[in-house]
Amino acid sequence: MQPTADSRPGAAQAASRPLTWVLSSAVTGVCVLVAFASMGGGLATSTVTMTAWISWDGSFLVLALVQATAFVAGLLMRRRWTWPLLGSAALTAMAVLPYLLPWLALPARFVYLLPAVVPLAVTAMLGAAQELLDSGAVGAAAGMAGSTVGASLIGGVTGAGWLRQEPWLPMAYVVLAVVGLASAVLTAVVRRSRPLPRVSGEPAAAQATPFGAHAARPALTPALVTGVLAALLAFVPVVVTGETLSAVLGVSLEALGRRSYVLVGAIGLVTLACAAALAALNGVRAFTGAAVAALAQVGAITSMTLAVHAAAFQSAAGPVAALLGFAVGCAVAVTRLRIPLAAAGCVAVVLVLLLAVAATGGEPEKLAAQGTWIPGALLLASLVAVATAATASAAPLTARRGGMAAVLGPITAALVTGGRQVLPLAEPRGGELESSSLGGVHHMVVSVGLFLLTALVVAGIGVADMLRARSAPR
Repeated sequence: MQPTADSRPGAAQAASRPLTWVLSSAVTGVCVLVAFASMGGGLATSTVTMTAWISWDGSFLVLALVQATAFVAGLLMRRRWTWPLLGSAALTAMAVLPYLLPWLALPARFVYLLPAVVPLAVTAMLGAAQELLDSGAVGAAAGMAGSTVGASLIGGVTGAGWLRQEPWLPMAYVVLAVVGLASAVLTAVVRRSRPLPRVSGEPAAAQATPFGAHAARPALTPALVTGVLAALLAFVPVVVTGETLSAVLGVSLEALGRRSYVLVGAIGLVTLACAAALAALNGVRAFTGAAVAALAQVGAITSMTLAVHAAAFQSAAGPVAALLGFAVGCAVAVTRLRIPLAAAGCVAVVLVLLLAVAATGGEPEKLAAQGTWIPGALLLASLVAVATAATASAAPLTARRGGMAAVLGPITAALVTGGRQVLPLAEPRGGELESSSLGGVHHMVVSVGLFLLTALVVAGIGVADMLRARSAPR
């Protein structure tokens, strides 16, 4: 008999879990992800993705190598997740020092360490979520997992400086970094050597330290192996080059150069196929969970372009709406109704998008052009809430044998990366991409389809859980 969502035998023990380190670790991860995604340039870094560059010179190769190494390190330390959490918080604090001390010049090569921030923070938060789930605290674990997506989306909204440069952003970066670092230290101190009571998941730890219980060396599980392989998908552009694609398709390099999105789409297709195969190797449930998380993120970022542009006409409308959506998504995540509410939310977003298209005569970009920030803010809040709740609803599916950090970490990141690179293939008009940053808004049907598919899969998860509960012996 499989224990249902919040009826695990250890659920009664969840009340005794150390609430302080649970909250402080969540605060650290959220602060780090919001700050880094915001400083990174907004929507381009608003989902957990791989570093995928088309121009592979030495600098970009180093950045991808650092990111892949950080993912692997985070997975190896998934039971000692306070270490990668501290590392991500420390790197973020160092990155914001020039905002606080303008005369301070960081070493030029420090920038090569920044791609490690998000992988370390995400794997740490997912490691904490795995520990919570193994102790029977399913709601808290789902909320922790969902917050990794919601926090990144908030950062993408606040960092859209190409639309509106807010004077308060530098100080916000400093506050986020300081709070994140302080919370990370608090987590390490409070957690001590007493692990949560384990009722499922990986075997109990063999050794205890002030930074959490852990075995002498990490167990070599299928999830760990596939997660490491997924981290290496950042190097797909090394293999799928213009020359390779030209030979396969039988077209000239000049023709590919005139349509660069074709090469990007080919890289995304290979990344997507490899990531899907790695997810499938972890089982049907893990594949389903990764698919839901990836579909929700790609669908949200596709529509967020319109919402962010529309909300930019009111100073704080975008960040406030994103924060409200994040709060709603996390509130849904910690309840037992997270699955039906997430499915209903996806359907609601589909209806909102269809309404936006119909009300503007098939030209939803009018919302941004006319400065109607209220619909944009409402859409933004809805997208963040649904992406957070959908990821949270799928998180327990990925936890078999301690696989949450691998499946929702590098594997889902590769799925999202591939999905975002493939989507532009659906946008060309007359063989060319639109030069406007709102070009993708003309293709809302893609986002509608992604959210509909997400709703169907989440609803299927709920039906499967219900049938499993009914068929279980009394």
